[in-house]
Amino acid sequence: MPRVLVVDDLAAARQAIVALLALEGFDVRAAASGPEAVDLVREWPPHVVVLDVTMPEHDGFAVAAVLRGLRSTAEAVIVATTGYDIDELKAKGPLENFDALFLKGEDGALLTTLIRTAIVQKGEAA
Repeated sequence: MPRVLVVDDLAAARQAIVALLALEGFDVRAAASGPEAVDLVREWPPHVVVLDVTMPEHDGFAVAAVLRGLRSTAEAVIVATTGYDIDELKAKGPLENFDALFLKGEDGALLTTLIRTAIVQKGEAA
């Protein structure tokens, strides 16, 4: 069962994504900040990280760069979540550490499909 870490500073958004992914059969854990996520992946390496781009302390761009540098998450699928459109997002920071993008407010079924497709493409756990 694929392990998915959801990182979002907004509790409602984090809880909604966790609930959706748990219903879809993923093994899900959550973190409310970048530093919390980095601590968690050291003991529980996820196959997928669903990462909010806009967070205080360390934004999703910085957290994604750190995750790519860790052996436990270097090959993980990292999905950026944001309320920005793609042009606004590109203006905010580099996208090379993300494998996919999910716009907040889109159908949750799209997120689960995006995750499953990215897992298959990366050759992660089924």
